Amino acid sequence: PEGNDALRSRMLSGLAFTEFVGAPGVEAQQHATEALTLAERFGDDQALAEAQLVLAGLRIHSGRSDGMRDLLQQAQRSAEAAGDQHTYLTSLQWEGMALTQSGQPEEAVRLLERAERLALQWGRMRARGSMLAANRAIALVMLGRWDEAEDLIDLALADAPPAWYDATLRLTLADIAVRRGDYDRAADHFAQMRVQSEVASELWRQCMPVQMMLALGRGDLAAADALLADAAAAMPADFEIDATGARLYLAAARVEHAARDRRQPRRSEEFRRRLPDPEAGWLDVAAAVRTGDALAAGTVSAWDTAEQAWRDCGDVYELAMSLADGAAVALGSNNKSGARRRLDEARELATRLGAAPLLEEIDRLAERAGLRDAAPAQAHGLTAREVVVLKTLARGLSNAEIARELFVSSNTVATHVARILRKLGVTTRTEAAAVAHRTGLTSD
Repeated sequence: PEGNDALRSRMLSGLAFTEFVGAPGVEAQQHATEALTLAERFGDDQALAEAQLVLAGLRIHSGRSDGMRDLLQQAQRSAEAAGDQHTYLTSLQWEGMALTQSGQPEEAVRLLERAERLALQWGRMRARGSMLAANRAIALVMLGRWDEAEDLIDLALADAPPAWYDATLRLTLADIAVRRGDYDRAADHFAQMRVQSEVASELWRQCMPVQMMLALGRGDLAAADALLADAAAAMPADFEIDATGARLYLAAARVEHAARDRRQPRRSEEFRRRLPDPEAGWLDVAAAVRTGDALAAGTVSAWDTAEQAWRDCGDVYELAMSLADGAAVALGSNNKSGARRRLDEARELATRLGAAPLLEEIDRLAERAGLRDAAPAQAHGLTAREVVVLKTLARGLSNAEIARELFVSSNTVATHVARILRKLGVTTRTEAAAVAHRTGLTSD
């Protein structure tokens, strides 16, 4: 009977939504598709809205962009016709997330701001405000508007949001703190997540990348490697990583690159194998994959591809990181003009962001390559370049090792060393190192 089919469409759409939230997969797809067919036959806007929302969500989850935004906007029209404010706001929230992943964070911010105004107007800000704020904050982080993101999160946390969103908001604060180099504050945010929310452990795929980068930032490669091992062990054999797993893959690739002489095989390849197709439409997935490729290949052309991918994606910090990494590779091939171009842009971005560790790395790289003047040691008459050579010599490096680090020839290093010994009035490298340590020339 028609009445039974109408009821069935409602039940199927509700079931599909529950399945999608719990474990998105084939059953949610089948039930949402059947609900959509029945709802269209009976003109049931409520069931239509939920079914369209689930079908769009499945595309977001799998990294597919085809037809996704049309489905979300159809869900909004159906929800509006049904007077379903919950589904309407959810569709806006998911559309904002999809815009962020597809390289349109500016548009995502504007859409999510509109959604928050509606939530406030409808008296749903307490229930939905933190969810919308969490998505908007992620877009703001990509855009490099970190202060704005922190202010937004502080306001959302003041409303005592549900546990899941409390943890998500604090995770974004931890991510910003790691990028700023405020590692103690990042650790505090993780500690608060554990205290405030039992669901924090369910966010392991989102937490692991930030925790790995925190460990790398602190110079604790063993801890970063242990986290990578934990992430690999926690991955069920049949588990498919959704688009959010791109950051997990990228962090894993960076940990392995930092430890490239110390471990085989590469666990990150297992993460990459489970990612959505990088060509399917999600630019953040594509950019993460291209960066992993560049870390492995170590070529200027690979880094050029990664750099462009982050430009397309709209992630300012990751773009600066790729520029700095590409500059290092360019210097290795004696392409100083290419390195200078990359470092100049990377420095401008890192300075604007307030990304202190990245800025320090950029300046170290520029100084090593002779692309930035170091502080002259006027008391000894050393040039800026000779100061850099003396610093490396004082660490016990040979001429060949210094040459590799400073991207010059061994003959050039030998010439610098001879001049340094003469200017310092010493006859051996050991004596030169002692003068450097005694007079503070080796301090940063």
